[in-house]
Parts: sequence; structure tokens; C-alpha cells
Amino acid sequence: MELAAEGHARILAAPAGLGLSSTIMSESPAVSRRERLRVFLRGNGRQILFWLVLFGFVALGLQRHWKGSVIAASVVLWGMLTHIFGVVFALLITWVGVFPIAGPIIIKLLTWPLFLLINGAAFFTSLVGINIGKGRQVFEARVAATILMTGVLIGFLLGKLF
Repeated sequence: MELAAEGHARILAAPAGLGLSSTIMSESPAVSRRERLRVFLRGNGRQILFWLVLFGFVALGLQRHWKGSVIAASVVLWGMLTHIFGVVFALLITWVGVFPIAGPIIIKLLTWPLFLLINGAAFFTSLVGINIGKGRQVFEARVAATILMTGVLIGFLLGKLF
């Protein structure tokens, strides 16, 4: 019976493409609450652990009266290393994109300025760098920004295709 319940829960579990998975709440009564919790924790255990470490670090920093900038920089670094903010942002974007007509428009309004912001930051950095005689570093920064924007564009196109 347990194997049948586990197979049933796997069928109802959403794909874990972003590192998170969720189960459909209207499962049959044969699957117990404990079984659903076990399946949820198996799919999301790492992300929950990462968030708990993050909250614990922030609480420790606040308790010990560390500078806010140190706490914020550490949170950003931890988020970049574990990709937990990317998962949350992707889930929010997906949730907003589900709404008919307005959802895709909102998504385009959120993502296009980010693309322009990256390009604009690289442009102004180039201007400052050229003025102080750092031409080689400017060239390398522009190449890195172009590669980043190309990757974003390719990801956008692949997302539209699949």
C-alpha cells in the first residue's frame, strides 16, 4: 500500500525544475498527511535549509548588532551562492505570468528594463573608464556585459520556444 501511495504522490508532484516542487492539495484520501509532508520535504529540503541558514544568519547579525551593510552584503552573497532568490523570483514571475492578457504584459514590463539597465550600466562604466585611461579594462567589461546580455536573450528565446 505504501508503494502505491508513493507512486500516486510522485505522479501528482509538480516537476522540480527550479529546485522546488509542490504537491496538489486535493490528493486522494489514501495518501496520508505524513506521506505528503515527506514528499514535500524530499523535494524542497535543500531550499528550506538554505532559507533557514539565511534567516539564522540575519537573526545572529541583528542580535550581535552588526552593521546593516555587512548583513545585507552577506545575504546577497549567500543568495548568489545558493540561488534561493532566483528560485523565488522565478516562482513570482511564473505566478504573475499565469494571469491571462495582463500577465505576459507585466512580465515584459519587468524584464525589459532589467536588460536595459545592464546595458546602461555597462555604457556609463565605459565612459568613466575611458576618461581615466582604463581602455583595456573597459573592453573586458564590455565583452562581459555583451556575453551576459546575449545569455539573457538566448534564455528568453529558449523560454519562449519551450
